[in-house]
Amino acid sequence: MVNHLPRVFLPLGLVALVYALWLRKYRPAAYAKIASTTFRHSEARSAPVVTCARRYCVIGAGPAGLITVRALLKEGVPFDCFERHSDNGGMWNSGNPGTPLYDTAHFISSKWTSYVYGYPMPDSFPDYPSGAQILAYLRGFAEAYGLRAHITFGTEMRHAAPDGDGRRVELSSGKVRQYAGVTACPGVTWRGVMPVLPRGAGVCG
Repeated sequence: MVNHLPRVFLPLGLVALVYALWLRKYRPAAYAKIASTTFRHSEARSAPVVTCARRYCVIGAGPAGLITVRALLKEGVPFDCFERHSDNGGMWNSGNPGTPLYDTAHFISSKWTSYVYGYPMPDSFPDYPSGAQILAYLRGFAEAYGLRAHITFGTEMRHAAPDGDGRRVELSSGKVRQYAGVTACPGVTWRGVMPVLPRGAGVCG
């Protein structure tokens, strides 16, 4: 049955195409509405405003870290963000020691489906931007929302552990701080992880 499914899809596709052409000609308003999208039906806030007295820690200023910083700023949550390198961008900065990015790398997903909400990639970018363009985009995002002023660069988180109802964080500067919680955004591609095979395990060819 699975092998015969393409024979079903073809006539269904033709019927859909004919119907779309008819809709565009005789009901253009309905046809135009099919492609319309609305991300925010109302600007009114539906979520309750929460006042946070305790401070949180964000580790890393790559893509995930920047998005987290913007969200915390928007909600008024106190935080500190630490980035071990001298600038934001994470693995997309090919100059950072340890990054797996190579100079000719390109994004593997379309710019139309991979940008940060509220900050689309420039029209001048190709559909699959280069690594350098992604880095420029991330830094532009940080500048547009004033995120750099809330990030401590050149400081690495050395250790974090539960401490009562919070977290105890040790920094490369030698300081130890207490936080209500820690958001880890160091990325997943900095260090390769190799499986440990049992002794004597063979390889099937």
